[in-house]
Amino acid sequence: MQTIDFGFIGNYRNLLGEDLGSLGIKELEKQLDSSLRHIRSTWTQHMLDQLTDLQRREQMLCEANKCLRRKVKNGVYTSMNNSTLQVGRSV
Repeated sequence: MQTIDFGFIGNYRNLLGEDLGSLGIKELEKQLDSSLRHIRSTWTQHMLDQLTDLQRREQMLCEANKCLRRKVKNGVYTSMNNSTLQVGRSV
């Protein structure tokens, strides 16, 4: 016969902030520390993901900038109206 342990349900409810009256100060401090570590870890991972995304976007913009500089150097200008301008002429 298999026994089912429902002890995890009480711990889960405590993690959700329910039934905290049965916990002592030490248990509450331990739960708070654990929750803060989890929040900080999640926040740090989110910030690292954003940093990686921004670095990737920066690299793409740098490459686009290099391409545009080469075009300018070779005398190819394109205005917003897609009309070609000559080097040295003002619009």
